Amino acid sequence: MNYADTFGVYRVGDLNFYSKIEAIEMHTKTGTHPYWDFNEAVYRSYDWTVEPTADISELYRQRAQQLRDKYDYLVLWYSSGADSDNVLRSFLDNDILIDEVASFVNFEGNGDKDDYYLNGEVYNIAAKNIEKYQETYPDLKHRLVDMCQPMIDFFSKDSTKFDWKYSMNTVFNPGATIRGQLSRTVTDWKRIIDSGKKVGFIWGTDKPMLNIVDGKYCFQFLDIVSNAVNPLWQTSAKPGEFNEFFYWTPDMPEIVIKQSHIVKKYLQSSNSNSMYMTAEKTGLAFLIQDEKKWWISTFGVNSLIYPTYNFNLLNEFKPTSTFYSPRDNWFFKMNNSDIAYNTWQMSLEDLWKSMPDYWKNDPADPKKAFKHCLSDPYFIE
Repeated sequence: MNYADTFGVYRVGDLNFYSKIEAIEMHTKTGTHPYWDFNEAVYRSYDWTVEPTADISELYRQRAQQLRDKYDYLVLWYSSGADSDNVLRSFLDNDILIDEVASFVNFEGNGDKDDYYLNGEVYNIAAKNIEKYQETYPDLKHRLVDMCQPMIDFFSKDSTKFDWKYSMNTVFNPGATIRGQLSRTVTDWKRIIDSGKKVGFIWGTDKPMLNIVDGKYCFQFLDIVSNAVNPLWQTSAKPGEFNEFFYWTPDMPEIVIKQSHIVKKYLQSSNSNSMYMTAEKTGLAFLIQDEKKWWISTFGVNSLIYPTYNFNLLNEFKPTSTFYSPRDNWFFKMNNSDIAYNTWQMSLEDLWKSMPDYWKNDPADPKKAFKHCLSDPYFIE
């Protein structure tokens, strides 16, 4: 399999696309609905009804070692959330070297280290987490990567004006669009790559998402990965530079299978009054009681699948918006005559107008964005 294909391919008949927008355009022309293939050939080769016997912590350790053996230099994108913190602990607790931890900020855009939506999370939580870990691991390196100028540069290019919409699949806010390109803005990393070494950038993508199909629990991959690795990166990957999903990886399917069984067993032994259940839709997994769906909370899933999870230590507020993320408020406050802002805004408006209503969650409300694509179900019972 082509390496870039491991981050998902939209198949429309015999044609393959990394870009969901291109796939939808072809759907409009041909009537053939896009099918999202996320490493199906690999995942279909496993019997998902059989729970892996290894402990989940052991699988995380194996994955960390697998990555260490694969790359000369490893960088973890660290937000301070449960997913990335568990990745970091999987390295540190098992004495497996992680060369660097990096967090992205937008300090140059607003000058506020206490900004609630991003800088505050990094400066006041992620950085303090790392400082605590450095008491035991003094060589642990933490780098802050400011995304503001790269965002302005990206949306100011003439080549970006009409085509940037093809760079993303589900999340079209400015920050998410540029995140996959940040690795190319750091001189140190570029020097390592140019020296001929392989550098792996690790993302904590993603949590298990369970559904019920034909009365059975199943797992389905959701095409949300472009907020980490997008079509632009898939089509322009450079030698020596690699992205890696720690959890959703064809190199170790046992992780997501094990996670799914852990969550399923909890749901099967629970009811609406159980401590991790909520009436609020989380999109993660649910049980049905009295003809009503009760969802497992994010806190609940984290507590089940991450043995070292500490709710008091980690920040679980993750502001997300397909179009207008509060993390990009500094960008939205730019002058309307600014080339970067205009490029993003005008192309987004054009995208919304050109998309068929079928693909809109609510044709009257752009903020509700576009429909996701799901993989076929992998039944775990």
